[in-house]
Amino acid sequence: MHRDPPPALASLPYMTPWFGPKALMQTGLQAVASQVILSQIDQRILQAAVDNVGSTNLVARYDYSDPATLGVAKGQP
Repeated sequence: MHRDPPPALASLPYMTPWFGPKALMQTGLQAVASQVILSQIDQRILQAAVDNVGSTNLVARYDYSDPATLGVAKGQP
């Protein structure tokens, strides 16, 4: 049984760059930066910023201290 020698490495196609150290480092840095930035953003602040209702109406909209405004009778869970 006769086997041909393996081809020279220079003649083979290049490996995908996804697993290259440079690509992995860039992806890792982007993931860390994204996590740090997104952890500082509070959705409530963003929603209040884009809502065009006045501040008094905005506060009243999310005031759940009175059960009557929620449609729940007192004493009910």
